[in-house]
Amino acid sequence: MKNNTDPQQNFWKLAIQRPSLIKLYCLKNFSINFSSYIASSRYFIKKNIIKLAPKR
Repeated sequence: MKNNTDPQQNFWKLAIQRPSLIKLYCLKNFSINFSSYIASSRYFIKKNIIKLAPKR
């Protein structure tokens, strides 16, 4: 069984109490996640291209 320190669980507990916060939370999180995802994927691609590039 999961403990209460699990952020997902706490989020849902809060969400049930205050549904208006869900939208705000999701929007904020989505933009943060999306930008960080793009940044990390760019970094990953760059790293892999460097790795795959033939060594001279």
